[in-house]
Amino acid sequence: HDCDTGGKGFLTRHELRAAHIQLFGWHISAFDLDALQPKACPAAFELSDFCAYAVPKLLSQDPHDSVRRHFSALDPYCNGYITLDDLRNAAGEVAPHIPAATVRLLFCQVDSDGDGRVSFADFASLMEAARREAPASTRPGGEHCASSRVGASPKSTLPH
Repeated sequence: HDCDTGGKGFLTRHELRAAHIQLFGWHISAFDLDALQPKACPAAFELSDFCAYAVPKLLSQDPHDSVRRHFSALDPYCNGYITLDDLRNAAGEVAPHIPAATVRLLFCQVDSDGDGRVSFADFASLMEAARREAPASTRPGGEHCASSRVGASPKSTLPH
């Protein structure tokens, strides 16, 4: 797991927060964080426990809701489309290391009709294609969580 600093096989409270943001795209509430890993209990949160928490949550999500949230984040003026400038601004904030030419190329590939706007339909098609092409190990229910546990076999830590 990317958030398991040093490959310890468990998550600290800080790493648990980071893993939640990375997986779900939003901050975990203080209430949920305390329910998963109370401040008074310094015990580490096992990766298999995180998988047991995260997999049902991921499977219960409406996949279109996630696409709508991501599209809205890139459409700051709620125009119903994303411009190249919108994408450049977002990339500059979250991934400033990505070259401008790469951002432009991505935009042009997603802008299916070449009108200089990425519609929700264009964006949803991109997200669906990315979901289909993602390795099974990175999708909900894949073996990413299980196989990332130090010394664990892939099947041994999957939630039942």
